Parts: sequence; C-alpha cells; structure tokens
Amino acid sequence: MVDAAKRLSLPKGTLKNCVYADNQGKLASLCKNQQPLTDLDLELSRVKRELAEVKMERDFIKKFPAYFAKESRQDTVLISSMRQTYPIALMCRVLNVSESGFHAWRIRPPCGQERENTRLEIEILAVT
Repeated sequence: MVDAAKRLSLPKGTLKNCVYADNQGKLASLCKNQQPLTDLDLELSRVKRELAEVKMERDFIKKFPAYFAKESRQDTVLISSMRQTYPIALMCRVLNVSESGFHAWRIRPPCGQERENTRLEIEILAVT
C-alpha cells in the first residue's frame, strides 16, 4: 500500500481511508475532493517530522545538563528511567549508545559486584 500511495502521490493514511470507504461503498463522497500531494507538500511534511525530532533531542539534552557534564556516565540507567518520556532510539543516538547494547543491558543479570553491593546496602539498612 505504501508503494501505491507514493505512485498516486497520496499519503498512505488517505489511501487506506479511501480503500476502506470503497469497501463500505462510500468512496465517491469521501475521496472526490482529495488533491494529490506535490513535491513541495512532501518536502514540507519531511521537514516538519525532522524539526519535531530535533526539538525532542534538544529538550532531552536540556533536561540533564549536569548529566552531560559528568565524566563517569551511566547512559543505560538514564535511558531506562526516561524511556516513558522519550523514544529509546532518540536517547541512544544522543548518548551515543547502541540500541542493541541498551536492550542487552536490560535483560542481562547483575554482575557479582552489583549483587555484593546490593547485599551490603541491605545489611547497612538493617543495622541503622
């Protein structure tokens, strides 16, 4: 359907709606006024998407200026904590972390040092 939409110079959503309307017998009333997209319309749409992505990257970077100043960063921890707010792909690109590396980190069991630190933290909290 994507190829057909490109050949017809229509957005794929519009073509999908037209096909659905045709199946319902309502095509004549729905798509009669639809104008094909010009090259300028397609370029404007691409630039708008790109601008939205750049704004999201900028907002992500502005939220954590102290984080970006640190020498010892925990990229994966930040990505994990912010994944409900920002797309993982965007954060990985900004932080220069591979997406596959991030996902592998999420499912990897804690190393021995992490387990020992957790055990010691529990003991310290039990004593205090």
